[in-house]
Amino acid sequence: MSDGGWNRPRRGGAIRNAVDWDGMWTNFQADAFRPGFHVSSSDEDCAAELHFKIGDSIHTIVGKTGEGHAEMNALRQLIILCKYDAEVFTQILRAGVTVVCIEKPCCYRCSCILGALGIVASVGTRKNAKKMGKTQWGGLSEEDRAFIEAHLGITKYSIESLAQ
Repeated sequence: MSDGGWNRPRRGGAIRNAVDWDGMWTNFQADAFRPGFHVSSSDEDCAAELHFKIGDSIHTIVGKTGEGHAEMNALRQLIILCKYDAEVFTQILRAGVTVVCIEKPCCYRCSCILGALGIVASVGTRKNAKKMGKTQWGGLSEEDRAFIEAHLGITKYSIESLAQ
């Protein structure tokens, strides 16, 4: 199985469809959420920003809740910006993408996807081991999920299984 240029860490844990989601969560280098930090309530909207470079210009995409989690909404916008071109997407990821999400910690599922893609967390962005309900997570279309799965070289429908 190809790793799409990403060297996935190996660690014990649950394997779903031959994907080490726990390893991907670990790969997302954000501080783990600890009780006691102030977090906006779960029913409040939040935003996540992706910062990346194209040439000499720094760009920002702002994802918001409403169509899935803010992090996945921003990722979807990045994929659309790349026009589903795997080479362009890979170049942007290799140049470095940073996520800023300080209003709430990134849930387990978002952290897995961000970690798998090598997206770096900004200072103040935290991750949570809580998986959230499957109806609360998403924001990626079937085409987006297939694009990411192909990029990572993972089994088709692997991301869908993560959402279960």
